[in-house]
Amino acid sequence: FLYGLNVTNPEQPSLLWRIDSGTTGFSELGQTWSRPRLTKLPGQSNPVLVFGAGYDPAQDAEPPAANTMGRGIYVVDAVTGALIWSANPSCTASSTCFNVPSMLYAIPSDVTFVDRSGDGVTDKMYFADLGGNVWRADVSSTSTSDWFVTKVAALGCDTGPCTAGTTPRKFFYPPSVLTVKGSGATGSFEAIAVASGDREHPLKDTAAQSSYNVANAFFLIKDYGTSPGTTATVNVTPADFGAAINGSTYVDDDTKKGFRYNFATGEKAVNAPLTLQGQTFFSTNRPT
Repeated sequence: FLYGLNVTNPEQPSLLWRIDSGTTGFSELGQTWSRPRLTKLPGQSNPVLVFGAGYDPAQDAEPPAANTMGRGIYVVDAVTGALIWSANPSCTASSTCFNVPSMLYAIPSDVTFVDRSGDGVTDKMYFADLGGNVWRADVSSTSTSDWFVTKVAALGCDTGPCTAGTTPRKFFYPPSVLTVKGSGATGSFEAIAVASGDREHPLKDTAAQSSYNVANAFFLIKDYGTSPGTTATVNVTPADFGAAINGSTYVDDDTKKGFRYNFATGEKAVNAPLTLQGQTFFSTNRPT
């Protein structure tokens, strides 16, 4: 469930709206783990709330079963709770939904906003899922019919998308996105920092347990499609980063689409990356 409350008088709050998986347009809504984040979007008179569609308990299994809920993101009017737009694999394409057949994993994380034009209105959004995929939503148009989603990276397995029966890297937390003024032929880019780890199996500590064997990592992805509505960097895989930088200093390379830093066996990220003044911070846990 998601609730909107009127707290104009904090001592007498009242219900504005309620959303659940039975509400029209919200059939993909899973367990509501994603924090509804407030922002402004083009063409919308009211502020909006943006959130991932949630967690699917099928992810509790190892390897996880096919997901049937949580596979998408939602944008709702913060005042009325009305659905403005969504992206998921189960809807019919329309002005209020962008159909994404390859969006097959639950999205329990928050959504990260980018205001590339600097006008106080979000024009791009980045988010990641439990299959190791990183996505970008372009929402710079005043018409929701023109909003669309692109898969920026497939990092679930070292070959890219994972096959059925395997346990992929999982992104439970939103990426940190920093605009970088580049040099050389490629120019500027969005630096998307994201770290993987199965937060629902934190204590698995033997080689016989599948989440322990997942090769989790920190990734920095360069999205060269910086202007809203332009072509994003598409379907980056771990092979596009070259060798991991463990133990060495990263040297920017225009031929690569970023870099990766591998974690120790069993190690996993336990919070969202935070980038401040060119440094990215995040925490990990090892079940030792």
